Amino acid sequence: VVHDEYLDVVVAILYDLRSLTEQAYIEGLITDRYHLTSLLSKVQETHMRGKVSAMFTRLINLMLKCPKHVDTARVYKLAQVLYLMVLGMPSTSHYILDNFEEELKYVLRNPDVQRRLGDRDDMFIKRSSALTKEIVAICLEVSAERAAKPTY
Repeated sequence: VVHDEYLDVVVAILYDLRSLTEQAYIEGLITDRYHLTSLLSKVQETHMRGKVSAMFTRLINLMLKCPKHVDTARVYKLAQVLYLMVLGMPSTSHYILDNFEEELKYVLRNPDVQRRLGDRDDMFIKRSSALTKEIVAICLEVSAERAAKPTY
């Protein structure tokens, strides 16, 4: 079990590292925009699964919370880190799809949840909503690719 406080620190560190690598890329100091993802992909999958699971669960729980009680910057950082992981580490999208299919289909795509979040005039929530839509789209694309593969 990963405690929320510990998870928030992990996400904050990953978010800051993402920001630093993005800045280094912009300044031409590194050539790989997703350098952090490349580094994370070297970590054993079994070590990453628990963190991905905890982050995704936390994101869902925060998005379902009463909007006035949500730390919107925290939601944005979680969404940004998960989006980066899904983009750069295909195993992450497979893991999310395998373990959170219902949440992908019925929570993150739920119009009521999206509308409730969209009603807030908050930059972080608007960006988080766009990122979660991208995460869902990537994971559902993986699902469609799986369905299209012939089984013998």
